[in-house]
Amino acid sequence: MSNDPRSLRGCAAGRPNIFKPPIFKLFHKQISLQPCVKRPPQYFLLFGETIKYKLFFDSIKTNAKRKVAPPTFKKRIKYRCFTLKQAGYKLLDKNKIKIGKRIFKYHKSREIEGSIKTLTVKRDPLGDIYLFFLCEVPETKNLRAMTGKSAGFDFGLKTFLTPSNGSDPIVSPEFFKQGIKEVKKASKALSSKKKGSNNRRKANINLARVHKRIGNRRKDFHFKLARKLTERYDHIFFEDMKIKAMQMMWGRKVSDLGLHNYLRIQEYFCLQTGTVINYVDRWFPSSKLCNICGFLNNDLSLREREWICPILPEKPVSVTPQQRNI
Repeated sequence: MSNDPRSLRGCAAGRPNIFKPPIFKLFHKQISLQPCVKRPPQYFLLFGETIKYKLFFDSIKTNAKRKVAPPTFKKRIKYRCFTLKQAGYKLLDKNKIKIGKRIFKYHKSREIEGSIKTLTVKRDPLGDIYLFFLCEVPETKNLRAMTGKSAGFDFGLKTFLTPSNGSDPIVSPEFFKQGIKEVKKASKALSSKKKGSNNRRKANINLARVHKRIGNRRKDFHFKLARKLTERYDHIFFEDMKIKAMQMMWGRKVSDLGLHNYLRIQEYFCLQTGTVINYVDRWFPSSKLCNICGFLNNDLSLREREWICPILPEKPVSVTPQQRNI
């Protein structure tokens, strides 16, 4: 299966609202029934559906004093995608697709390879509609010349990635920090508009456009960096980190770096080029180990950036090059 994050995307001309209920009647029955049945339990836990139902029925069974309202249906405007399998659509010539009884024109970003298994139609906050094709393609042999090099990378807040081979650290441009003035300006314009008005809707779209532009810059940086590392190294090592816990401590800084999304892109390029990616356990004491003799310093605190090894006291151990232990 093709898991390319840059799968074929197409924006229907004129941004037609194909998510309105009357239009759903023209589509195939696979839109509403089969995708819901195939969704894993994690989906419902993610959106709180299972939790809402559980709290509601528990309050009825136990006759609790605190009444819990029953879960409501999801609004049409909040439902942003649907999936079709091998029926309900047909690809036409001149970048046109027929979904149900309607024909839409889209921009083709890349050619479709292999046999199509599913088609997912998604709508972003701007109202643009994208087509994602999941295709089955035959396995291709790796033609990249192996370099025999390997490196470990340590993720940090000041430097995005620090390699273990002594090369220059990779610094993230911090795109959200660069565009924070635009975000504040768009947010201020949105808050000043009357709720439910047409001007507020336009301001909301403008704010979504600013966030999308920042996200596209960050994604472009991740793609170029991932391709560069896979072409340079045969084995890449990263530390398995709990991003959610880091976001609770450092918040916007961690979200701006986007390590989780970068690792997904890195895994994709490694799969395509034959580079092996490995993860070091998050509890591995890379900062507390001497990278020369391997002495473990259990008394090291988070604020200490250098410490002296008792076995080799002539040379202080820096916490920064912990990627050597990785």
